[in-house]
Amino acid sequence: PPFETRSCGALLRVRWFLHGCFFLDRKDPSPSDRSGRFLRIKLRNRPVAGEGMGRMFAASSVGKRAAQVSFAVAGIVPVVAGLWGVLHPFVGSVGSLLNHGRYLSGLLLAIGLAFWAAIPDIERRTTWIRVLTAVVVIGGACRLLGVLLGDPLSPSVVGALVMELGVTPLLCFWQSRLASG
Repeated sequence: PPFETRSCGALLRVRWFLHGCFFLDRKDPSPSDRSGRFLRIKLRNRPVAGEGMGRMFAASSVGKRAAQVSFAVAGIVPVVAGLWGVLHPFVGSVGSLLNHGRYLSGLLLAIGLAFWAAIPDIERRTTWIRVLTAVVVIGGACRLLGVLLGDPLSPSVVGALVMELGVTPLLCFWQSRLASG
């Protein structure tokens, strides 16, 4: 069938993971564009309603449920850590440092709640999840830079780095696969 231009949601989509950090796809890519070729191939090979939908539905509903559970469990970390930081300020902090710590903990809480808000329609929240993942990965990269510059490497810092630079990008990649397929 001939190539059909379909709206892919927003005008710009953030695609990332193995091909460097971030690059943007245009809504209607030119024929010479490599990512445009990829987009056309993906659109051409999508199943048509009524053709094998039973098998596709069974696999995707299990995959969707597994992704929802994984996002719910992983979201516990920023929500609990954010609440803890808001209610139990950093030891030894005074004045504006105490207030700033509560603010940053509130941001962490908001990130966790935003991930949770994406759970019901997880296959349709690709842009939302990618933006949240970008925020988390940038924060993790800054944390890693701090360790490289001499900040102490405690078990809690290692756990945070694993979540920020490992688990969250993998969940984002999984959601992208779920949404495309």
